[in-house]
Amino acid sequence: MKNILILALCAIYFNNCGVIGNTKEDTSSRNLAIAGLALLSQGSQVSTINFRLDSGSMKSVGCTSAVSNSSVIVSGGTKMQLNDARFYAYDVKLITADGSKTDFKLTTDGVFQNSFSSGGKTYTLGLIDFADKANNCANGAVPSAETNLKLVGTSVSGNYTGIEFTMGVPAEFNNQDNTTLAAPLNSTAMYWSWNSGYKFMKVEFMHEDATDSNKINYWHMGSSSCASNVCARINRPTITLKKSTGNINFSTDVIALDLQQLLDGTNTNSGNGGKKIACHSGPQTGGDCSTIGTNVGVNSTDGTSLTTQKAFSIK
Repeated sequence: MKNILILALCAIYFNNCGVIGNTKEDTSSRNLAIAGLALLSQGSQVSTINFRLDSGSMKSVGCTSAVSNSSVIVSGGTKMQLNDARFYAYDVKLITADGSKTDFKLTTDGVFQNSFSSGGKTYTLGLIDFADKANNCANGAVPSAETNLKLVGTSVSGNYTGIEFTMGVPAEFNNQDNTTLAAPLNSTAMYWSWNSGYKFMKVEFMHEDATDSNKINYWHMGSSSCASNVCARINRPTITLKKSTGNINFSTDVIALDLQQLLDGTNTNSGNGGKKIACHSGPQTGGDCSTIGTNVGVNSTDGTSLTTQKAFSIK
């Protein structure tokens, strides 16, 4: 490819370079070089979008150590240990500098990504899972055996400055029997048997002064007030991210979920081992659940998607 680029520059700017002349062979080489330069100008093809769990200045946190390095992760909070952190994502798009969007088509692996069809519609969704079976994460309900920190797929080659995805499970599948569906929708940990629907996002933690598993704080977001596939509060936000400067380098840049930003504005340390956050089905009007919902891009009044959020960013 480097030789093609050199030939292309010679062909365009110098026409000759002592190599390219006027013979049929030279003309063919020149055309090949120009085509190669045009290909390079289109940008690279994206195959992987990487994710990371942060907590303020702490990067790539997980189950093996505290997810806060001071008492100020949230107002009044003490150091916390992670118990669980997962979410579903689908309808992934890549965004160019002019705002146009192209699909990032998720591939199927039968474990963390899979395609599901219903009523003539097909969706491929993925499960991002930051928690393994270490430490407190082993105490949660149905802990995961391994983590998944990426979405894998295919896209049109190009230069992209933003990423968009919908957090959750499509309505067509949200109220189906999870025991009849393939992975990752067969997860019992991400399903409410009492609510007949999925937890689109699940974050659980305990403070260091907690004495037992009853002191787990939890944020479980999913649709509520449902009749079949129709829910009064869908709580299914569209997360739209843009890199602050330049194009996204998919080899080095990641989408970070920041626990400190997710919980910003709450006070989880109310005594009694810090048991304070207890959010089922997502945000309701008022209180900590409403605050967290706003931070992740959900309108706490009606469950619609906000145009802003602060929990996710491109790093």
